[in-house]
Amino acid sequence: MTTTVLPPPPPAARRGATDFARNTRLLLGDGVAPQGSATRALRTPRVPLAPVRLAQRVGMKAGLLTYERHALEPLVRARQTTLGESAVPIRLHTDVIAHLKISVVRE
Repeated sequence: MTTTVLPPPPPAARRGATDFARNTRLLLGDGVAPQGSATRALRTPRVPLAPVRLAQRVGMKAGLLTYERHALEPLVRARQTTLGESAVPIRLHTDVIAHLKISVVRE
């Protein structure tokens, strides 16, 4: 049995820069720098404190906090701000894997 040793995770400061670069590349494409307020939308937010997360959960249940309004819209605005007229709408793909019940027939 072989053991794979994973490298240590990068320091938090470098990890944030790496996340920002990855987010920029995924949303805007290679070689495009975000402009203006787009940098704020592309930053990885810190994990909020437990009371804030509880309030967010209550807001989600009440329909006041939605993915489309609070996560997707800022990204779409950042994309339109940076790319202008050449911004193609974002397409979301969801993969659904059906649960299969496989029966093994033994002879």
